[in-house]
Amino acid sequence: MTSFVEPPFWSVSARRSRLPHFGIVQVTKPAGEPVSLTLAKNWLRQTDTVDDTLIAGLIQAARMTVEHDTGLSLMPQTVDVTLDGFPWDDIVLPVAPLASVTSITTTDLDGTASVLAASNYQVDTASMPPRIGRTNGGVWPSGLRYMAPIAIRCVVGYVDAAAVPTPLMIALQIQVQILYDAARSGEAAALATLQATYAALIGQYCLGGMA
Repeated sequence: MTSFVEPPFWSVSARRSRLPHFGIVQVTKPAGEPVSLTLAKNWLRQTDTVDDTLIAGLIQAARMTVEHDTGLSLMPQTVDVTLDGFPWDDIVLPVAPLASVTSITTTDLDGTASVLAASNYQVDTASMPPRIGRTNGGVWPSGLRYMAPIAIRCVVGYVDAAAVPTPLMIALQIQVQILYDAARSGEAAALATLQATYAALIGQYCLGGMA
C-alpha cells in the first residue's frame, strides 16, 4: 500500500491559484547530498561494496523525493522562478528555504531582457514561504511579453547537511530504505510501514495548514 503526501500549500501544485502561472528551472544542482554513502549504508546495515553504485543513486532519488513532497530544497542550489506577470501584492515564492535573490530579470514585448534594480524590491527570507515585495516607491516594470517575462534567480536550500532538520534526514534515509528494499523485493507490509513513517516525519514540514 502506498502512502501519498499532500504537497505544502506553497509548493508547485498548491500555489497555482495564488500566483500568476509560474515555472521552476534548476540552474545549478546541489554539489553534494545531505546523506553520505557511508551513512546510508549504516542505515541499511550494508557492509560490502557490491551495491555502492545503486545506493548512491538511491540517495539522490530519495533526496529529490523529499524535496518534491515537502517543497523544500535540502541542499544549496540555484533556481529560476519564472512568472507570467507580477501579482497585485507580494510575490510569494514557491521555493524554500530561501538564502537570497540574486536578480529579477524581465523581458519586454520586443524580447529585450533587463535586470530590475534591487532598489525596487525587498526580500523576506525568514517567512515560510519566502516573499518579495516592492520597496516604498519601488515599481514593477510594465509592457512585458505574455509568457514567462519574469525570471527570479534564487539561491535556495539549507546551508549544509548539518543544517537539514533531523526529521527530514531520517525521512530521507527511510526513503532510501524503501527504494532499496523495493529493488530487493522487500515485503509489502514492511514497505507500507516505512511509507507511513516517512509521511509522518515530513508532514510537519509541509505546512499545509498555513494556507
